[in-house]
Amino acid sequence: MRRFKKTITGRAPSQTTNVSVTLIGTDPVSIVVWNQTLVDTEVDPTIGNTQNITFNVTVYDVNGAGDINASSVKAWASKTDEATRSNTTGCTENSGEDTSNSKNFSCTITMWYWDAPGAWTINVSASDIGNLSTNSTNHYNFSYDQLQSIDISPSEVFWNSVAIGSENNTAGNNTIINNSGNYNITGNLQVNATNLYNGANFLDVGNISVGLDTGSECNGTVMVNAENTGITGAVLEKGNLSEGNANETIYYCITLVPTTIPSGTYDTTTEGAWTIRIS
Repeated sequence: MRRFKKTITGRAPSQTTNVSVTLIGTDPVSIVVWNQTLVDTEVDPTIGNTQNITFNVTVYDVNGAGDINASSVKAWASKTDEATRSNTTGCTENSGEDTSNSKNFSCTITMWYWDAPGAWTINVSASDIGNLSTNSTNHYNFSYDQLQSIDISPSEVFWNSVAIGSENNTAGNNTIINNSGNYNITGNLQVNATNLYNGANFLDVGNISVGLDTGSECNGTVMVNAENTGITGAVLEKGNLSEGNANETIYYCITLVPTTIPSGTYDTTTEGAWTIRIS
């Protein structure tokens, strides 16, 4: 009988290995908002345009800066009854200002000229790699200033030839008034009209009225020479002009051309141009 002898090879049937796992995302981040460009916390709107607000944000994580999700940092500004203005592209990391437990970001929020004046609140959200998110607890408030501004077009008003003694002559054009600020001009629109002269003769603006609808101008608000006359019914709330909001149109009418004045061209050269203003 043949016998087989086992051979010991020196190889172990098992082997140990050291294992190390660093767990992240176990604690939510914390956020600090601080001012960079909001001097005295007041912001001036830009006529008919946008205004960028820039500020800094520090995101802190006890698990280390590597646990902060840099792409998660978002900012927005809010005010009751107003549309929220958001940082849609995210905040930009200022990597040169990072520490072992924090990252610094620069955030920009775009405000519009029609956004309401008063106190606005900045909020920021961020999360860690484990998707534990948090919102800023130290809300930063800034004041958006009031902007009273109008744009008008065209810059002149004219009548085609009108006959001496005629009545209810509507102007050949009208004036479009745009509210290019964030002030509610409704009830606060005025026209300062001056008499129209031709040498020593003049057409008294008491013979001219304005209205807000085609056909209403000859029964509208009567002008008074060199006085600020409020336009009854004018509505000029703040709003987005590109969407057809925040505008009003004024129509003009010479209700009577007196028979006591001679024919000729009557204009504002002598007493100065008419002024459309906010009261």
